[in-house]
Amino acid sequence: MDRTKTWPQQLLWLDLEMTGLDPVNDRVLEVGVIITDFKFRELATFEAVIKQPQRVLNRMKLSPWYDWTGRIRKKAGTVYDTASRNGLLNKVKTDGRPQSQVTADLTKLIKKHIGKERAILAGNSIHMDRQFIRHQWPRIEDLLHYRMLDVSSLKVWMQGAHHLEFKKPDEHRALEDIRGSILELKYYLKLLKKY
Repeated sequence: MDRTKTWPQQLLWLDLEMTGLDPVNDRVLEVGVIITDFKFRELATFEAVIKQPQRVLNRMKLSPWYDWTGRIRKKAGTVYDTASRNGLLNKVKTDGRPQSQVTADLTKLIKKHIGKERAILAGNSIHMDRQFIRHQWPRIEDLLHYRMLDVSSLKVWMQGAHHLEFKKPDEHRALEDIRGSILELKYYLKLLKKY
């Protein structure tokens, strides 16, 4: 073992709830972060809802809900419908904070817990969240490592090779989605020990 290498110590689990999937035109409504070690022990959490103007919220009525294959899930309705059902829309209106304040607080949290290293982003289909970060939150992007831990990679493998899938809770709220992703990764890692 090479003792001169610096190995990652923590994971920055992150989930964004957005008005749609276009990082140029859509906006972030909620961010959740859980920092864990590699035994998945929670070291810090962060959750914030971002205030958006009504015109941005109204555009969500035009954003359909997609399934994992990229097909529209008509029964799910629109992003607006989902955000109404799970209470996020109401939180945005009543408890939403300015985006600049949220990103400043998130920057402080990352620097405090990750230090001078670049944070390894973790989550499910985390590349989509990363596109929004890259486009809209460049200060956060500068703190991130180019490598990411994407649970959906194992999901694809387990579905295709073994016809197995972990059923996550369907909350579509940031912290709950992260905890579901951590449970999903633990499930797949346990199964992989058998193969």
